[in-house]
Parts: sequence; C-alpha cells; structure tokens
Amino acid sequence: MEMPVMIVLQLGLFLVLVPVVVIAARKAAAKRRAYLDRMAAELGGRVVPHGGLLFERCHLAFDMADAAPAVIEFYSTGGKHPTLYTDFKAPVPAQRPWRLTVRPQHALDAVGAFLGLQDIRLGAPAVDDAFVIKSDNELLAMTYLCQPEVQHALMELRALVGNDAIELRVDHGSFLARKLTHLEDEAALRRFFAGATLLYRRLPAGQRFELMTRASK
Repeated sequence: MEMPVMIVLQLGLFLVLVPVVVIAARKAAAKRRAYLDRMAAELGGRVVPHGGLLFERCHLAFDMADAAPAVIEFYSTGGKHPTLYTDFKAPVPAQRPWRLTVRPQHALDAVGAFLGLQDIRLGAPAVDDAFVIKSDNELLAMTYLCQPEVQHALMELRALVGNDAIELRVDHGSFLARKLTHLEDEAALRRFFAGATLLYRRLPAGQRFELMTRASK
C-alpha cells in the first residue's frame, strides 16, 4: 500500500532539515567554544565542557587556594521563554556563615518601604536608590559595601550591556554575582569578570579564599 503523498513529503522535509539543524548546532558550539578558549587564556582560567557532543555546554573555571574552583556559568531557566543569566560563583568559608543579598530596586519596594519594611542604607544615595540590601549581619554588610571600590563595581555591573539587573548574594558557603543575559561579547564578559572578582576579593577578611587568576598574580 502506497504512503500518502503528504506523509512522504513530510518525511522528506524531516530528512533534509535534521542534517541542517545538526550542522548549525555544531557550528554554533564550535564558535562558542573558541570564544571561551580565548577568554580562558586571557583571564587565567580553563574551559570545562559538559553535555553531549552535539549540544556541548561549557563554563569557565578559575582555581582557588584551598577551595573548589570559582566558575563563570551561562545559565538558562529553560522553557518556551527562558531567562538567561551569566553567573560568577565562588566558595566562601562555611565555618563563618553570613547572608547578604543585593538586588535592583523594584516598584513594589517603595510600597514595602511605606509599610515599614526597611533594607540596609549605606548613606550613598546612588547605591541606596539603585539597590535593595538585606543581610543577617548589618555591621559586616556595611563594612563590605561601604568600600568605594565595591560600590563602583556594583554600579559598573548595573550599567553593563544596557540592563540594570545585577544581583549579589553571599549565602550557604557561596558567593554569587549574577547578570541578566548571556554575555557573549568579549568586552562585556571581561568587564563582568573584573567587577565580579573585585566584589569577591573585597569580601571581609576571613570571608573569602584566594582567587588564583592572572589578575591576582
């Protein structure tokens, strides 16, 4: 019994499109890997691949003294309309835990302030107006965030690539600096790395490890 013409046409189209998709995916993966190889060589890190050969994903790793490596990861929430992030993650000593969150101000935060929900204020209007700051150790948070270099780095990362979405977290033995979108431009990734590593290196004494990158040598 002969197959209907429509099914034959659909099968033929499928057999044509699959190689095209595979080739395009391989080219995109190769281009991304070359980009990360260049950045790893420049920044003093290494590329760590994971996933399958066709849809290989990679992150950048940077050695730490006496701790697991710090990493730059390109994260996606998945789904039909994913949200993309570029993350810098590094360990902090777990024996001296504290919690800190720095995130952009939202419209609802004004409502919260009106209702008496107060965040930490640094006395630096540009930073106070741009971010919501929460911590379980206000003195330690103030000591850290009142450093001019830290405030400058936060504002630089906020302005990076045309969106103000930068988040900073210290919690459960880890440090996170997160920027909305995948940073696939070398200049942007270089600036993100410089800002994120400065924020990490300016953590209070005893709250960080030594980051072994070219910037530290």
